[in-house]
Amino acid sequence: MRVKITGAVGQTVRIQRLSGKTWKTIKIYRATASTTVSRLAIRQKYRVLVVATDAIGSATSRTVRL
Repeated sequence: MRVKITGAVGQTVRIQRLSGKTWKTIKIYRATASTTVSRLAIRQKYRVLVVATDAIGSATSRTVRL
């Protein structure tokens, strides 16, 4: 899965997978303009969460299914 982020380079990013009714964090990294996330399970739902700081609010992507 390719993740592109604008305006939050260096912020903490969480890749989350839906497990039942709960989002579970499966990977945490520092944001870059473009990142490829590999080794994700097929037929699962994922989202990307940029964690809020004092300078920038949080952001959550749409849910995608692989």
